Amino acid sequence: MTSHLKSPSNGKIVKTNWAKSWNCLFSTEVQALPNRSSYESYKNYHEKAAAAKKDPYFELLNYRNTPLDSIGKSQAQLVLEKRLRRIVPNMCKLFEPGLNNYQEVKELKGEKRHKISLRYPESVLLMLKLGDNVFMGVHHKGLPRSQGIASKVITSRTIEVTTEEGRKNMRNKVH
Repeated sequence: MTSHLKSPSNGKIVKTNWAKSWNCLFSTEVQALPNRSSYESYKNYHEKAAAAKKDPYFELLNYRNTPLDSIGKSQAQLVLEKRLRRIVPNMCKLFEPGLNNYQEVKELKGEKRHKISLRYPESVLLMLKLGDNVFMGVHHKGLPRSQGIASKVITSRTIEVTTEEGRKNMRNKVH
């Protein structure tokens, strides 16, 4: 494996020392995920496994075999274009190598981003002003939201809201 460490020299030394202690090298060259650093993931799984007193290699194997949400394929499938063997037996058909359709992977990731952007738009929100009506809480199971009035400006983004019952809550921009 090759390593492309783009961090400052002291980060290289830390990564190199850690890699030597575990006798491994790291690569960030994954065709489908070129900007992703595998070093942090690998190190985190080793540390979590050590804290839980489990075999770190089984934890890493589970991590590499877990499918990504948006794509439906695991990291091992994207890199090696086949599944890795697990501890639990699988069907032999799943271990046959096959080429990944990276255009399809790109489209699936784009669909996932689009769904997220519908839920969390990046539009600029208007600032709350003193005297504005503010609704708080979640409309859940038929329960009404509580309503209040913006009563005090705390920061440029935060306002104190006084409810009809006299409670004071903190609120950010208009939602």
